[in-house]
Amino acid sequence: MAEIRITYDTILSLILGHLGLPQHFYKITQHPHTKIFKATLYYSYNDSTVGKIEGETVGFSLKDDNYAREVAAQHAIESLKCHYGFNIFDYNRPKLDEATQLIGTMNSTINNKDSQIMDLTDKWMRVEKKNKEFKRTLLKISTLVGSSMIGRKRLLNMKE
Repeated sequence: MAEIRITYDTILSLILGHLGLPQHFYKITQHPHTKIFKATLYYSYNDSTVGKIEGETVGFSLKDDNYAREVAAQHAIESLKCHYGFNIFDYNRPKLDEATQLIGTMNSTINNKDSQIMDLTDKWMRVEKKNKEFKRTLLKISTLVGSSMIGRKRLLNMKE
């Protein structure tokens, strides 16, 4: 099955276009002595009290400049979501919600089973303690019976 990946950069372009804002651009730099990529994303948006605002976010990556762009675009999207108060509907959202609910159910089941296991462990420990006490008592009884049998044999031998 073919995989279609929609990048944060593409989503940001669509959001800016939908809001009637100018498109964004990047300035990519790489540190000369390391493999750290820095993508600075510049974009503009409007504020009702201030007017036009120039936004800037930065993304870093040790991998490549594309990943740094993705990080910067993701930060810009979150900033715009907070400023304009919108949500992005993802067609995978229902599946994600279902998976989240399933994970919640599994966690509660696991917690319930954990408490049952703890209860059973406590019961087992109490039974083990009683078993040790029983073995000690049985050993005492055996010792007493053995010593009384030896004493009885001595008495019988003395009578003969």
